[in-house]
Amino acid sequence: MRSRISRVAVLVCGLAIGFAAVPSAAGATARAGALTDEYCQAFGDFYGASLTIQVVVSLASTFSEGSDDPNPPDPDELRATFLMVLSPKLESVAATLSHGGDRPLNRGFRRQRKVFHRGVALLRGAGFTKKHIAKLRETEITNTEADLNSLLDEVDVTEAEIEEAARKFEPEVDKLGAGVDRRFSESFDRTGAECGVLSSSVDCDAVFSKSEAEELLGVSTEQDEPGCDFEATDGEGVAAEAAVEVYESGRAFGGLTKSVDWQSVSGVGDEATSFEGFSAYLGVKSCGRTLVVRDGAITVVVALCLAADAPVADQQLVEIAQSVIERLAG
Repeated sequence: MRSRISRVAVLVCGLAIGFAAVPSAAGATARAGALTDEYCQAFGDFYGASLTIQVVVSLASTFSEGSDDPNPPDPDELRATFLMVLSPKLESVAATLSHGGDRPLNRGFRRQRKVFHRGVALLRGAGFTKKHIAKLRETEITNTEADLNSLLDEVDVTEAEIEEAARKFEPEVDKLGAGVDRRFSESFDRTGAECGVLSSSVDCDAVFSKSEAEELLGVSTEQDEPGCDFEATDGEGVAAEAAVEVYESGRAFGGLTKSVDWQSVSGVGDEATSFEGFSAYLGVKSCGRTLVVRDGAITVVVALCLAADAPVADQQLVEIAQSVIERLAG
């Protein structure tokens, strides 16, 4: 069985490389106690699912505006459908996140767990077996399209039954925002930074400035604030771009490199890898090259795409990363 999910899920595949993220808010009070690897893995899964669904719904909304499809997918229905189908995974993630973290997060994820439990019940009511639910619970968020299409081919459930269940789930989706206040948001940012899921805000003038980026690229740039991300304002084709992203966690290194075809790089940090393409601050381009460096308790990303897609040498990236590490050390 193929549902409306299959029509849009292809948009997901390949959109995320590791845990690309926007910088977390600065100034949060240090939390008591260290987070476990299990907790941080669950947090990364939650963030990845949220980001994936947001991207899919946004793209579907954009494409449907100019589509000749007489029945384009409704964004709210699509969001509810994806959240319902991913409910087994998200219920499991929320269970892990409902204890061991900051109190506002514990309370928030306990509420969300109840919502996703309702999603699991609706899937069972639509005809998903315990085996199907177990497979959905093990779904890799960044490989949603392949996993869902494979599973949906096995399920003896009609598209109409899926859509009916999703309509019942829509009111539950509204409950996911309950309790998401300032304290929750601050705890979320702080936890994301500690887990290496969210990068940190830094003083770009002190770490990697606009003038340095322009000297490197040889063109005028515009900063995509609040990150140290500078993109050429002129030129044809794919715009030249230089970015430095800092994570205040060594955990980020594994997340950023696990889904790419990387090669080891020497001469900087405790460990470093590079891969083809530009990847920083949610921006992904096929041009250039990206270096990820772990140095003690921090992870530094240097991404560079030169004008006219000129080749980027690892040594160029290493020199930038080494400079950044030295500046961060003071």
